[in-house]
Amino acid sequence: GTMVGLFNMAQPLGVGVGIMLAGHLAAQFGWRAVFGMLALPGVVLGLLMLFAPDYKTRRVDAAGSIGFKPGLRATLAYIAGNRTLQFIYLAQLPIAVYIMTCGIWGPTLFVRQYQLSLADAASMVGLITIFAGFGALCGGWLSDRVSRGNPGARVTICLLYLGVPLVLHSVCFIGSMVGFPLWAVVAAFSVGQFFAAANWGTLVAASLDQSPPPYRAACQSFLPMFQAIAGLGAGVISGLLSARLGLPMTMEILLVFGMLSAIALLYVARRHYDEDYRRQGV
Repeated sequence: GTMVGLFNMAQPLGVGVGIMLAGHLAAQFGWRAVFGMLALPGVVLGLLMLFAPDYKTRRVDAAGSIGFKPGLRATLAYIAGNRTLQFIYLAQLPIAVYIMTCGIWGPTLFVRQYQLSLADAASMVGLITIFAGFGALCGGWLSDRVSRGNPGARVTICLLYLGVPLVLHSVCFIGSMVGFPLWAVVAAFSVGQFFAAANWGTLVAASLDQSPPPYRAACQSFLPMFQAIAGLGAGVISGLLSARLGLPMTMEILLVFGMLSAIALLYVARRHYDEDYRRQGV
């Protein structure tokens, strides 16, 4: 959990810096120019990785895995028999829809509700996102501590990680509609984002616990796949709702739906966790 959380810090740190740069670049050159300018670093780094040294894959001897290389059909069969993994994957959908909605519309919310400039709103949301990145590390670290001798506690504590933003982000969105001061809304949003990020390393670690070494890489690929599926709909759904209900109410609806449905799915996953964990012979 700690190492996965450390790895996943890169995403919010990168997103935070990207939001800040995007806001300032859009204010100076227009929003279209942002796509080209922010694409260049990724292209350059991608080309440089062609020359990065690789590492030697270590031989893993666990549960008779040597010489066993399951194909896609065997991996899907394993997932079909592991209810914990199924519910963890499904929980990624509503979580990712809401988190991506925050990334898309966060700066716009503060521009519309508090009349900030685009550059100022982007800087503020960028800093909040960078701060949230440390939640991934802290959440993974804490999940390691609470799961010693009780592996299913990873999922249990994730329910807390999702419950905190459900409350604090509601304060943020409803408060922006009824006239809460900016500092109070920013504080609620910041702490809520920190706990929302805490689930990233935790859920990945939980799915790793449920995946024997021969299946591990393929099973892990389903997490970003479900997140990408959610990303396809996040912008469209939030845009359509915003046109009808306004941005704060749209974000509140997606927050409540996303967090409550994810909490319900993970609650079911927790009920099956111990049985599925024992079945793989860990």
